[in-house]
Amino acid sequence: ATAVAVLNTMGILLTLLPPVCAALACLPATAALQLPLTRLNFVAPAKSGLPVDSVQLFGQRGVFQLVNGSAIHGRPEAAYCLRLGVGTPRQIITAKLDTGSSDFVTAGAKTPGLDRWFDAKSSSSLVWQHQLVRTPYTTGFWEGHLATDVVSLPGPVPGPVRAAFSVAERSSGYFQAGAGAWQASVGLAFERLSNARTAAGGGNFADTLARQLGDAMSTGSPPVPFCLQLCGGDAGLGSFIRIGQANRTDMLYASVRWDWYYEVVIADIKVGRSSLGMDCKEYNMDKAILHSGVGDIRLPARVHARVAQQVGAQQPELGNRFFNGLGLLCSSDGSLEATKRLLDAFPSVTFSLVTPDNQTVDLELSPAQYLRPVVLGGSPAGNGSCFRFGIQSTSDGAILGATFLSGFLVEFDRAGRRIGFASSSCPEANSSSRVLGPRPYVAIGGPQDCAFFRADVAASTSVLRPAAVAMATVCAMCILPVCALFVWRQTHRRCRDSDGENDGETVQLVPA
Repeated sequence: ATAVAVLNTMGILLTLLPPVCAALACLPATAALQLPLTRLNFVAPAKSGLPVDSVQLFGQRGVFQLVNGSAIHGRPEAAYCLRLGVGTPRQIITAKLDTGSSDFVTAGAKTPGLDRWFDAKSSSSLVWQHQLVRTPYTTGFWEGHLATDVVSLPGPVPGPVRAAFSVAERSSGYFQAGAGAWQASVGLAFERLSNARTAAGGGNFADTLARQLGDAMSTGSPPVPFCLQLCGGDAGLGSFIRIGQANRTDMLYASVRWDWYYEVVIADIKVGRSSLGMDCKEYNMDKAILHSGVGDIRLPARVHARVAQQVGAQQPELGNRFFNGLGLLCSSDGSLEATKRLLDAFPSVTFSLVTPDNQTVDLELSPAQYLRPVVLGGSPAGNGSCFRFGIQSTSDGAILGATFLSGFLVEFDRAGRRIGFASSSCPEANSSSRVLGPRPYVAIGGPQDCAFFRADVAASTSVLRPAAVAMATVCAMCILPVCALFVWRQTHRRCRDSDGENDGETVQLVPA
C-alpha cells in the first residue's frame, strides 16, 4: 500500500511538472516579482441601441441544444484584478489590470451601486499632489486629484511601496459595482497615455514597482518589461503579472508600432486556413491594440462581418444574434464529451502580426479561446455548458482583448517596443492555441503597408514649425513683388483718372 501511495504521489508530481516548469520559464536567472491575479465575472450593462434582453440557444445535429433562454440584461464579462492594500491603516481594494491605460486610479467617494471605495481622509500616510486629473471615456468618466500613499501588494513582496494614484471623487460608468466589483484600475500602457505625469511618479505602476523594489527583485530600471498570463475558469487560476523580462526560448515577438497603447499591425486574419482576403489596412483602421481591460476581441464592422460569415459558413444553423453577441450556444448536456464536440465543430481563427524585422508571427486561437464560457443561473439548459462568441464589432479600431491574450503567455517590452508571445501554462491551457513563425510576408511594400498612418502632433511639432516658417518665407518672397506691382498699377490708374481721362467708360447719373 505504501509503495502504491508513493507511486501515485510521483505520478501527480510528474503531471504537475510541465506547467510548473513552463510558468517558471518566464523568470529570469535572478528572481522577479510575481503577483497573482483573480478573474472576476460580472454582467456588463447592455449598450444603448443594442439591448440584450434574452438569450437564444441554438442547436445543430444533436450536438447543441435548442432552448428558449431566460432573460439577462447585459453581456457576460470578466476582469483580471489585483487585491491591494492602500493607505494607513490599510484599506483593501480590488484593482483591474489594464494595458489600455496608464493611470492608477481608485474610487474615492460613494458612487451609486458601489459598495466600497478608498477613504482618503482615513489614511494618515496620504500626501495630496494638488493636481486635478480628469479622464473621459466613450461611456463614462472619472475625475479626481493626484495623491501618493503606501500600497501593499499580494504575495511574498519585500514591503509596501509608495505609489502615485488618482483618487476619483466623481465618476460615472467606469468602476464596476455589484457582483464581480472592482474599485480601482492599474494602468500598464506607455506613459504617453498617462494624465498624472508629475514628479510624484505617476503613470505606469510597473515602473513604480521597479523603482522601489528593483534592487530587491532584480527587475532592472524603468521602463521594465512585464509578463501577463490570463487564464480562463471562474477564478482565473494560474493568472499572474510578473515584473521582469521573459526567458523563453519559444517566445516570438511582434513589434509595437506606436508608444501609447500597445499598438500592433495586423497583416492578415484567417478562419481555418482561409484568409479573409481583405485589404489589410481595414484590419488596422484606425488602430489595432492589445487591451487587457476589454473582454472580447473587437474588430471593425466590415472585418467582423467577414469573420462571422466564414465561421458561420461551417455552422449554417447559427443566426446573426449569436455572432452579434446577443445569443448563447449550449451543448446538449454538461458532459466534457458534448462540450468537446461543440468546440470541435468550429474552426481556428489566426491573427498574423508584424514582427520587428518586417515578417509576421501567427497567433492561432482555438475555438476554446474565442468561444467564451458563460454560466447561467437557472438556465433552461440545465447543467449544460454555454458559450458566447468572443469576437464582436466596434467602431473604435481593432481591440485584442483578454479573449485574445488568454491563450498565451505575453511579454510587454516597452523599452524594446515589442510584445512577445509563448505558450500558456494555465491549468486549462488550450493545446490547439499556437504561436507560429516567424514567416515572410509576401506583399508589395511589405507588411508595414497594412498600418494606419496618423499624425503624431507632439513628435512632429519641432519638425513642422521650421518647415512652416521656411515655406512662409518662400511664399512671401514670391507674393510680395506681385502685390507691389498690383498696388503700383492701381495707384497709377487712379492718378490717370484724376487727370480727367475717361478710359472710354460711359458714366450714367442715377437720380436720388
